[in-house]
Amino acid sequence: YEACDQLDNNCNGQVDEWSDLDGDGWTDCAGDCDDFDPTVFPVGGATSTYSLLGPAPIPDGDLGGLLVPVNVPASGLIYDVELELNLSHGATYELTIWLWSPTGMFAEVVAGAGGYGDDFVGTRFDDEAILPINYGTNPFTGPHVPGTSLYNFDNQDQAGDWFLQIIDTVPGGDVGVFEGATLFITTYGTCVTPS
Repeated sequence: YEACDQLDNNCNGQVDEWSDLDGDGWTDCAGDCDDFDPTVFPVGGATSTYSLLGPAPIPDGDLGGLLVPVNVPASGLIYDVELELNLSHGATYELTIWLWSPTGMFAEVVAGAGGYGDDFVGTRFDDEAILPINYGTNPFTGPHVPGTSLYNFDNQDQAGDWFLQIIDTVPGGDVGVFEGATLFITTYGTCVTPS
């Protein structure tokens, strides 16, 4: 059985394949609003990028951490979320990093990964990646599966203030700097019914 969760539930090498009953090229998982009518399908879905600006020092041992905001001005139903992070820190195991949506939903992107190694350099958190962040090595680069799934954000409205929260949990330990990040949000298209 294949569920619409961006995973290969039936282990056939395909993700979220589903029957396209009306033959319009859109499946239920891809946002087809009426899979019995080939004239009704989604249009206009897109991936947008939003910059979270640095540099900013990460407070040492402060459990409130650093909050970095980014505003997503346009409404749209979320299909997928990814995050690319650039951060320098001498002991990444001290860090816990959360991504918060405008609705208050959150994902723990990183918690204690990497031991005494340094840095996140172009680290792309993507649920479809292969290597979990806690199995990676420093400096973390390229795609990694986040600590908890970014699927938590799927099917919410993207509009509003998002926050990246970076917490250095060890007072008096190494210190770090948030260099910047990019939030990638892919939205479903809007279903259009012909007139």
